[in-house]
Amino acid sequence: MACGATPGISTGPTPPDKNLPSYHYQDTDGNLYYITAQKLIYTPVSATNTIDGTTDEGLYTELNISPNDYAKIAAVFEQQLRRNQNELTERSPNLPLPYLRREGDDNPKKMNIDYTAVNALNFVLEPFLDE
Repeated sequence: MACGATPGISTGPTPPDKNLPSYHYQDTDGNLYYITAQKLIYTPVSATNTIDGTTDEGLYTELNISPNDYAKIAAVFEQQLRRNQNELTERSPNLPLPYLRREGDDNPKKMNIDYTAVNALNFVLEPFLDE
């Protein structure tokens, strides 16, 4: 019994809080991101649903994320939801408007976002999707 473990006491990982909000984000190319306390799901624009000639943006990806990763992502998303967003100018009307949506809590919110927000969100998400 030298390992220090106590029989009958479990100190395994705490399951994620299912009451935490989830986030939907669409970037400037139409790629979709869905983030929950447990997962990051990326649905790229592909050859079959390309918008205005945008090239393939990778593969569908579903990743398990840690509570710490979720907290970091959620903090950036919340920061952008609180910011006043600038109007997007010089943009083709055929391209989708980037947006951010929070749902699953008492204060759901959806808003179109600007390039500053897109850059911040892409910065926090890209490390998870780098191959």
